[in-house]
Amino acid sequence: MRLLPVDGGVREGFIFHFLHHLKLKALALSKYVDAEPKSHTGEQIVGVLALSRGGVADRSRVNRDTLQQDLSLESDGDLHVVLAFAEKIRPNTYIDVLGDPQLHSEAVIREFEAL
Repeated sequence: MRLLPVDGGVREGFIFHFLHHLKLKALALSKYVDAEPKSHTGEQIVGVLALSRGGVADRSRVNRDTLQQDLSLESDGDLHVVLAFAEKIRPNTYIDVLGDPQLHSEAVIREFEAL
């Protein structure tokens, strides 16, 4: 960021382009999640329960690795930033992509209690 000149609006243009690109990725993520079949609507569970990285069954609707590859998100940090923007566009995107965070925290608590 310090390499960009302050004068001439180059820095502002770079920031504007970065935020615009981030919003487009978030919108694409939102549309991607909407295109996936509904796995938990409250009335009926259609999808398969998937085991998360912590070994907890959750109802995430989207294959995380495929999503990261399709949106060219190289790291987990990139995914979390785009998820934060997508959550503003479409609430509950985080739960649809990564599953219920409450289940993950309960699994961590159980692991620490087992030690």
